Amino acid sequence: MSINEITLDPAQLPDWYGNQLVSTTRVLAPAVQKPKPTLLGSFEKRILILLDAPGHAFIPDNDLNLLTGILSACKLSMADIGILNLQTDPEWSAGFLAEALEPLAWWLFGTDSLILGTGNTGQAGLISSLQGSPVFAAPSLDLLAERPEAKRSLWGALKKQYGV
Repeated sequence: MSINEITLDPAQLPDWYGNQLVSTTRVLAPAVQKPKPTLLGSFEKRILILLDAPGHAFIPDNDLNLLTGILSACKLSMADIGILNLQTDPEWSAGFLAEALEPLAWWLFGTDSLILGTGNTGQAGLISSLQGSPVFAAPSLDLLAERPEAKRSLWGALKKQYGV
């Protein structure tokens, strides 16, 4: 048998050579942490607003005007909420967002509520809860402006939730 044909049992190498050649402790690569999403708004009352606005960092101006009207009717402001455009990273899951941001309420505008596992957004208003936090859904803000019945339904649910 030549020296090139010798096979060594990997389990014996640490015994023979200790830490000179091999480390007996397993080094794991650090877990890649996804950065916390950047929100528009101060998120003081931890109300997370999810929307789907292709081509925008957060929200189109005309939609923002409607949203600020809804917020002021609920006695809320931009300081109370955080807006996240799901188009900026389609990989976000409800679990990640819940863990990273710990929202006390979820508002969905024109997003598929299946991301949260709550069904679809065909109806407007309070549709479910996620980890004890209410989930409100409505059509996209531009469609909501054109659908008075959806607006009434959403307003009824928000009015109950925020005591206005």
